[in-house]
Amino acid sequence: MTSVTSAAPGPYRVDEKAPAAAARRPSAAPPRHSSAVLAAADLVSGTATLLVVLVVQGIAPDPVPLLLAALAWSLTLGALGAWTRTPGSSGLRAVLQAGVAVVVVSWVTGGVLVPGATHGTQVEIVAALVVAAIAVRLVVGSPRLRVAVAGDLADVASIVGELERDRRRHWTVAAACVSLDESAATSGAIGADLRTIPMWLGTEELVDAALASGANAVVVAPGRALDPAAVRRTCWAAHAAGLEVYVGTGLLDMVPARVQHVSAGLLGLARIRPRTGPSTTRLAKAATDRAIAALTLFALLPLMLVIAVVIRWDSPGPVLYSQRRVGRGGSTFTMFKFRTMRTDADQRRVDLAHRNDCDAVLFKLREDPRITRVGRILRRYSLDELPQLINIVRGEMSLVGPRPALPAEVAQYAPDPRHRLAVRPGLTGLWQVSGRSDLSWDESVRLDLHYVDNWSWALDLRILARTVGAVLGHRGAY
Repeated sequence: MTSVTSAAPGPYRVDEKAPAAAARRPSAAPPRHSSAVLAAADLVSGTATLLVVLVVQGIAPDPVPLLLAALAWSLTLGALGAWTRTPGSSGLRAVLQAGVAVVVVSWVTGGVLVPGATHGTQVEIVAALVVAAIAVRLVVGSPRLRVAVAGDLADVASIVGELERDRRRHWTVAAACVSLDESAATSGAIGADLRTIPMWLGTEELVDAALASGANAVVVAPGRALDPAAVRRTCWAAHAAGLEVYVGTGLLDMVPARVQHVSAGLLGLARIRPRTGPSTTRLAKAATDRAIAALTLFALLPLMLVIAVVIRWDSPGPVLYSQRRVGRGGSTFTMFKFRTMRTDADQRRVDLAHRNDCDAVLFKLREDPRITRVGRILRRYSLDELPQLINIVRGEMSLVGPRPALPAEVAQYAPDPRHRLAVRPGLTGLWQVSGRSDLSWDESVRLDLHYVDNWSWALDLRILARTVGAVLGHRGAY
């Protein structure tokens, strides 16, 4: 085996004296997140929960039916996938499905878990079991995998970057196997992103590299080095070595709910569902946005009047600042904000262009001399954005959505950023709760595209909940 090592930040070197993989394999199998842990925890928690609920209900527990009921509940969880241990999967949906299934079966049969108990009691028992199973998963958490990655150089670099970017930190990259000639490796062509990761030349070394580095899973990137037959052989070898196997699809920012596995003969295909729901769903979102914005505007009207008075007292000029922005489909609208800058701010922008603290098409200054004293406070707590509630009521914006862009910015858009215009811009969004102005242009675009392609009611609720923390934390607010 030929290994490639590096001492950052210098170039890689080929170490011909690397010990054989067999000699470097750990004496014990690497730690793994086993489904048996969840199964045992579900059985114990289910038994305890049943015992407590029956005692509270005044029902004398019989040990044998009690254990059988706990076992039946645990097996139902397992059958519906609640024991699946993959990164990012908590199994909560499977737990809820199990609860619904047991309630339905209990109602049809007249009492499966506790014979003789009323239907209301059965529902209470199942509800308690669901809460206990959810608590187990919150305590155990989602597994963290130590992985070895294999594929063409560019694919490996991309996958390693995404795994390390995972905000939930489920992955640790322990090794990488690349299809690369030794001259490229010795010349330092591998790139700075991979310099801290032990590397092997040749994708056929993947299993050995995984075992030598203590990994408990492998990630395979199909490509020139790994054709379908090679991927299949790699899966065989990895499973024989007790390793989990993950195969890259090349899909970016695609939530699992939009991907469906189908087969065509012996070929596996991934069907990608449309990014948006039916028109009724979009209409419901627009109506909900307008209603919430109108109520919020009415509730915050006294605060907004106070802000208006303070702005007028602090500096000369109008209370509101209006600016043309680009909305859904490229249409333009007038966006409102509380004025936070001096009235000559737009004219002074040309003189300050060389001090831009953002990259690409955005223009931001951490210490902007055009901002007024009150404006700095308003920006710090995002209070300057409140008049955009008017834009939401008018149907020009949404509560949650991509950052509203300037026409000059849109004129510089490549095809990918232009996809942000497929939905209405938002008062808040993934870009805001993830760092706002501290983000690079590419990071901001990627977050917006993720929102556009994977919108759901649940995603909106998570963003709204995170907005509170983002506003109080002031990150990127300047």
